[in-house]
Amino acid sequence: MKNLNRLWFFSKGYRYCLVLLVFIVGVGSYLEILIPKLMSDVLDALNTNSSFNTISKFCATIVLFSFILILEGIGEGFFVSTWSAGVAKNLSNALFSKVLDLQSKDADGFGFATVLTRLTTDTANIRRALQMISSFVKCPLLIIFAITASIRINKELSLIFLIAVPLFAILLVIIIKESRKHFRKMLLHYDEMNQMISENIIAMRTVKSYSKESYQSNKFNKIVDNLRFENYSSEKLTALNSPISKMIINIAILILVWVGSRQIIATNLSVGNLFCLISYTNQILMQALVISLILVPLLTSQISFGRVLEILDVDTIDNNQTNFNEEINTITFKNVGFTYADSSDSNLLLNDVSFEVKANERIGITGPSGSGKTTLLKLLMGLYVPTCGDIFINDTNLKNINAISTSKIFGYAPQKNWLFTGTIKENICAGDNKINAEMVKKACEDACIYDYVTSHPKGFDSIIEEEGKNLSGGQKQRMSLARALVRNLPVIVLDNITSGLDRITEEKVLTNLKQKYSNTTQFIVSDKISSIKDADKIIVINRGKLAGFGTHESLLKECSIYKEMDESQKEVVEDVE
Repeated sequence: MKNLNRLWFFSKGYRYCLVLLVFIVGVGSYLEILIPKLMSDVLDALNTNSSFNTISKFCATIVLFSFILILEGIGEGFFVSTWSAGVAKNLSNALFSKVLDLQSKDADGFGFATVLTRLTTDTANIRRALQMISSFVKCPLLIIFAITASIRINKELSLIFLIAVPLFAILLVIIIKESRKHFRKMLLHYDEMNQMISENIIAMRTVKSYSKESYQSNKFNKIVDNLRFENYSSEKLTALNSPISKMIINIAILILVWVGSRQIIATNLSVGNLFCLISYTNQILMQALVISLILVPLLTSQISFGRVLEILDVDTIDNNQTNFNEEINTITFKNVGFTYADSSDSNLLLNDVSFEVKANERIGITGPSGSGKTTLLKLLMGLYVPTCGDIFINDTNLKNINAISTSKIFGYAPQKNWLFTGTIKENICAGDNKINAEMVKKACEDACIYDYVTSHPKGFDSIIEEEGKNLSGGQKQRMSLARALVRNLPVIVLDNITSGLDRITEEKVLTNLKQKYSNTTQFIVSDKISSIKDADKIIVINRGKLAGFGTHESLLKECSIYKEMDESQKEVVEDVE
């Protein structure tokens, strides 16, 4: 019932199609039951030598009802197509919007592959099932109407239906019970297949450089084989429907003819009524067969709808979240801990991190690889919610500030510099119509990417290919930096944004950040001490804990990890020189 309510919700804008569909299907089902009765009346009229006018009236009524059924079929096709397409559109829009609103932790928990499967395969399964809604409504109605009409004709012979229909029900229950297991596994294998495809497309150069095409192909074949096995197992069960159903139909008709003919001889039943009962028998059992045939897509869609609702039901925005319009004075971490899994202290990726940053300070963040630096930045921007502890902007808890407000606070250049297919200007503006050409130009100059942009004939209208494939690693980093700088937000967050730059370009970028953005608070993650040593304060993270917090000089005296990193990097520079 809950799923039906949700389906009705996603029918918004197209509910009239469903209402009209149910109405015309009901009318059509009733007429389909009347036609066999009219035909039996014609047959009885012929046997009793009734007048031509009487027979003509019956025939004319049959022709009229048949014409109405043609119109009903056209209307049924139109309304079911409009409704199913509308629901699929609303569902896809809601799912895509929800994915964009997911917290980073929830998005990471689902994973790219399963989200893609739910947006494509699962929504397609749902639409295919919705297109069968007319059959799902019509079949039970025809069965009910046919059984009712049969009982009115002959109660004794109608007992055949009370035996045949339960046999179908038992068959369907067995198929449903066994098939559900295979359909769930089948959709999980679709997730694996999408994951495998996306990984190999993204890392194609790596695969080719190690000549691992055969290895990856074998892994993919195993996934496809598992998918084929689950699909085969489910289809093998449903393949029993047709022969068993036909056997039940033929046996029921045989019994009906045998018992009915004896009643005709005993003058307890007319030939026309026997013909009518045979028609109803075919109608009832054929509709039961149709139900069994549409069972597979309906079952698949039920599982798919549940998978889609798993994402739609994730909480993304707290009702207590408010706008934040204050001038930023301080950013404070108080005993912050975080884990991707459970809340056990032993599994915390970050543990008991506390520090305070004042407005317009430049903060460097460093530490060994995998120590939690990027996670710290995502907590800072509200992309993750702390497992324990609190983060405050001034005196306001960050968890109480809505996403719209945080997007106006933080300019972010991530470690993975993702660029979208489109022009350079579109990538830098990121859909913000308030950004003008002068702002884009300044951001590119400060990010030291302006000369590259103007070297192209189309300038800012030059096309960036998918994932920035036509750019080098350093160019992608500077393009991402320009996107973080263009709106001149109060807090700039940069995650290893200069790792792909040469030494001269890196110094220019860092100088521009220091001189031209002195009115902003900056968080700069870097593995190179030389990139952050002139910061106002430096945060050192080691194994998820705060190992040091202070200036470059104080950390050299007080933090052994920082001192070791500095000395090892000096040795590398001396060796190179």
